[in-house]
Amino acid sequence: MLPIHRLTRSHRRRQIGVQPISSSVAETFFHVSFANTTSFLTSTKNHLMSSIILHITTPDLWNLAKAAGEYRADSLVSEGFIHCSKPDQLAGVVSRYYPGQTGLIVLHIDPDLVQPSIRWENPPGKNEQFPHIYGPLNLNAVIEVKRLEQVIPG
Repeated sequence: MLPIHRLTRSHRRRQIGVQPISSSVAETFFHVSFANTTSFLTSTKNHLMSSIILHITTPDLWNLAKAAGEYRADSLVSEGFIHCSKPDQLAGVVSRYYPGQTGLIVLHIDPDLVQPSIRWENPPGKNEQFPHIYGPLNLNAVIEVKRLEQVIPG
C-alpha cells in the first residue's frame, strides 16, 4: 500500500470507499442545502430582530402583578389584550400616549415565553404592526424591568 501522501485521488477514494458523485447530484445537494441554510438564517434573523417586545406600566401595577403571579393591564379588561411594542416603536408610543408622565417602567418580554397568544396587529389609521398579548402575562416571560428613563433617555 502507498503512503497516504502518495495516493492519487482515485486511490484515496477506493481506500475509504468514496465514489465520485455525478454533477447533477452534487448540484441538487448544494441547492437543497443552500436553500435550507438561507431559510434558517432568514427565520433566525427575523426571530432575533423581534425577540423582545416591550410594555409600559407603573411600578404599582408591576408590584401587584408580582403579588398576584400574573400581569393584567387595564387594557386587558377594556380591549381584551395587553398593548406592547417593538423596541424601535417605544419612543413613538411614549410621545403619543404617555407625554409628561414620570416614574414609568418598561417590561422587557420574551415572546417565546409568553403563554397567551400574541397577535401582531395594525391599530386603526396606522401602517405598522404592534404586538398584542391576548391574556394575562405570565411573569416568567418578563426577562427585565427598567425605568423608562433608562430605555429612552431625556
